[in-house]
Amino acid sequence: MTRPNPSNITITGRNRQKGSALVVGLVFLVILTLLGLTASSGGIHQELITRNIKDQNLALYSAESALREAETWLRNSGPLTPLDSAIIKPTGFCGTVAEVCASASDTWWGLNAVKLGDLVGTQALQFVTAPEIIIELYRVKSSCPWCASSTIVNYYRITTRATGINPTTVRILRSLYRW
Repeated sequence: MTRPNPSNITITGRNRQKGSALVVGLVFLVILTLLGLTASSGGIHQELITRNIKDQNLALYSAESALREAETWLRNSGPLTPLDSAIIKPTGFCGTVAEVCASASDTWWGLNAVKLGDLVGTQALQFVTAPEIIIELYRVKSSCPWCASSTIVNYYRITTRATGINPTTVRILRSLYRW
């Protein structure tokens, strides 16, 4: 077996590269950087979505709690009229549709609604701001075919408004309570 003479071997591969490894490495680094930026911006976007959902749920839970507390207060207070209690509003005070209360300003709610802690007499509930409650009286004549006379039944429409951590996150719930 003969060995090649090292003086006859020409190194043509090294002469042709001239920095191509550097260019390939830089392109690969740019691609990895773009992938990392895309992944981090997606994570930030998901964090914002999660924060908004949490804020909406907080407002919903506080409005629901105020609704239940108002029903409990009515149950324990007995049938009331606007003359019996300043908390009870006359029929149609909030309008026939929810949009009247929903489009009202914070000032209107502050003047016309009662805060949850004022209604139940406790501040034990931990909300960002206390939910606001409006209770309206609706009297309905109830007649039955087998009854000799009609009776008046008191219905109370309870409207609650609560905010989340962000004051622009508002939930309004409405319930009809029969006494």
